[in-house]
Amino acid sequence: MGKEILFALVLCFISLPIAPNLAQQILPEILLPVLGISVSVFTAFRNTQAYNRWWEARTLWGGLVNSSRNWRNGLLGLLPNDSDRTAELNKLLGLQVLLVWTLNGELRGSYHPTCARKIDDLRLQLGLEKNSSSQDLLQLISAELLKLCDLGRIDGLGRLNLLNVQEETCNSLGGLERIRNQPLPVSYDLFIKAIVWIFSYLLFIRLDSMHDPGGALIGFICLFGFVLAERLGAYTENPFKIPAAKIGSYDTELVKEFFVAVVNNSGLTLHIRQLAGVNSHHIVEACFKAFARALRLAVEIDPRRAGAIPSSKGVLEQAGQAHT
Repeated sequence: MGKEILFALVLCFISLPIAPNLAQQILPEILLPVLGISVSVFTAFRNTQAYNRWWEARTLWGGLVNSSRNWRNGLLGLLPNDSDRTAELNKLLGLQVLLVWTLNGELRGSYHPTCARKIDDLRLQLGLEKNSSSQDLLQLISAELLKLCDLGRIDGLGRLNLLNVQEETCNSLGGLERIRNQPLPVSYDLFIKAIVWIFSYLLFIRLDSMHDPGGALIGFICLFGFVLAERLGAYTENPFKIPAAKIGSYDTELVKEFFVAVVNNSGLTLHIRQLAGVNSHHIVEACFKAFARALRLAVEIDPRRAGAIPSSKGVLEQAGQAHT
């Protein structure tokens, strides 16, 4: 958001000397009202959809928490009070806790370092593999319930009640995954952002040309308000955390700096765009793989042009070194 505000300030400041002439040339009287109505409709629709996604995710997560409490209470009421009770409770409650934590990490695309350590410790205590997913844990919980029922520790009716609780958990899990996997189209987000910026800038130009000297300030406040509303909608769209700032001990901010250094020191032109993705590890991995494949295609020998430089521009001399 800070970059957008800084850009808006610079844009408005640069436009101050030309605002009156620009307003006369590109702003017929009917344009701003029509464009303003369109922006309001599209932005309101997107923000409403974003809020609905956010609220549904919060509702589903609340349902997951409640079903976990029901799971605990059901186990406490069904397991017999004997010497095996503590071990069985610890295992089944530990699996449920691990399920919720694992789902949290899957939805957010990363784990908080402290949470990751606790998850690893809990998996070690339960004797599970480190890469067990939420689906694996659901299946394991069902298998443990069946084992307890076969051993006579829980009767059939009690097992059915606990399976109903797990069904609620599974429904919440599926709903949360649906929200994560089906975001609003990227093209629609870009369209909303573009029309909001165009309308806000034109509104600034009009107000600056009509009201001197306070028009520029009013125009900038209006621009800021529209951009803020658009950004809030974009933020609310994803009710889960943005990709992690770190992958293990690796700072993801260094990815951009690495490629900037490559470009500056090699003299090549490079464009990397992230069209989708929520897991930081997979996003970074895709960037490096795509770069490697593109670089290989750019420098490998073309059998149709044996012995020729694989470049339409030939060889460029720069600082005494040859670059393609």
